[in-house]
Amino acid sequence: MIIFPASKTEAGFLCAAKRVCLETDNFKRSKDPIFGVFLHLLLIIYCILTVCRETYTMISKTITKEEIPMLTVEHLTKKYGKVTACNDVNLHLDPGSVTVLLGPNGAGKSTLMKSIIGFLQYEGSITVAGCSNKSPQARSILGYIPEMPSLYPNLTVSEHMEFLARAYRLKDYRQRVDELFAKFELDDKRKKFGDELSKGMQQKLNICLGLLPEPRLLLLDEPMIGLDPHAIKELKASMEQMRAEGRTLLVSTHIIDSVDMLWDRALIMRDGVIHANLTRQELEEDGRTLEQLFFDVTEGGLEV
Repeated sequence: MIIFPASKTEAGFLCAAKRVCLETDNFKRSKDPIFGVFLHLLLIIYCILTVCRETYTMISKTITKEEIPMLTVEHLTKKYGKVTACNDVNLHLDPGSVTVLLGPNGAGKSTLMKSIIGFLQYEGSITVAGCSNKSPQARSILGYIPEMPSLYPNLTVSEHMEFLARAYRLKDYRQRVDELFAKFELDDKRKKFGDELSKGMQQKLNICLGLLPEPRLLLLDEPMIGLDPHAIKELKASMEQMRAEGRTLLVSTHIIDSVDMLWDRALIMRDGVIHANLTRQELEEDGRTLEQLFFDVTEGGLEV
């Protein structure tokens, strides 16, 4: 909430008004008309300032950070040589929502995710909670779980978590690490090096690293690939918990079944363009399933 502090002018009027009020008895005795006009004028000005301040405070209570879109992408275009991977992409994500980004291979999903996280140069504008996505403010609340784990071969599982915690300057993070290791069955892998883990275990560590700082905006690129059923269940539970806490998630995938019951808004890309952008309620009113909509957009050329 924006706090509107009392100005020096207002404080001055208040002090003067109090002083004049103390002289009220003298005023009554003196019957000085000029003094009376001065008193009334002073009190009127102070009342106006007080009303303005209270009105501003009341309005400012409704202007909270939650009303600012957590993610805004405007006219994003990314080209690799002559190939346009993303073409004039526009979207915004509300706080406390799960948005699923669907599309066939080569649709531009990963390019969009990497542009948001700041890994790529692009044309257009991307803001996170009102700040540039490459600003320190945005980076402090933005998390990313990439499609392919990128682990350090010379760091153990525990050291990976400690490294990330120090990078984010987290405090009292060890209990959170223990909880994540228990959830994703990494307790007995703490001393294993990154290159000693199986693909599935690497993906589990990849997810733990993304969840550790508890970002307000989390991007997940094909997060279910390589996970066993238990890890998929725990990841879905973590996503639901994050949404309940008011955090925002953008999940990129081409496996519709993996996110069918989680999403609040669906974006469907084809050839670098978002051709469908609708909420779960809008889809239910349309009478289609998410899978039907996906094929109508990607194979039938539907625009929604």
